[in-house]
Amino acid sequence: SYTSVPLGSNYGIRGFDLSADGSTVYFSSAGNPMAFVFDIASQTVFSTYIGASFDSHAISGDGSVFAFGHFNTLSVWEKSGATYINTLIHSVPGSNYCALIDISDDSSTIAYGFTFYDYYQTVRIEALDVPSQVVTMTDTVTANSSFQNIVSGVSISADGQRFAVGLWGDDAGPVAEAGYYARNQNAP
Repeated sequence: SYTSVPLGSNYGIRGFDLSADGSTVYFSSAGNPMAFVFDIASQTVFSTYIGASFDSHAISGDGSVFAFGHFNTLSVWEKSGATYINTLIHSVPGSNYCALIDISDDSSTIAYGFTFYDYYQTVRIEALDVPSQVVTMTDTVTANSSFQNIVSGVSISADGQRFAVGLWGDDAGPVAEAGYYARNQNAP
């Protein structure tokens, strides 16, 4: 069986994620930048305007936390009753956008990366403890080449203690294409 979720016109799907327990589907639209959270059991849809359309979208394993990226920001939303509340807008200064996000299944940690588009050489990797809203680690990596270095992948463990990040890398310097991090340690 399936359920249709009518969105109307100008809502081309841009990003989506399914909670690990299968209870909640998160998706976003491109033409009219919105985030939608569909609760499968109740057949209800929560929606909010997100301002721009990026590839940085994620929902936690039980559907209680979702996040999306924007120019200079990561927005975190937490479930409160039958709705979601924007509990944090985390800002990173400079010419950047939040490129990719992943949320641990237990909703404890969000791992994400910002790509700096001034020269496409610098990225900033961070982890955020959701309950305390504290950034627990930061690693800024700058390439020394003519190639672009951007965040290309983020994947976090179910308990939020470890995560991996993929980068485009660097042909002439110290930037690796993959990094494996602990949520409380700045260096890979």
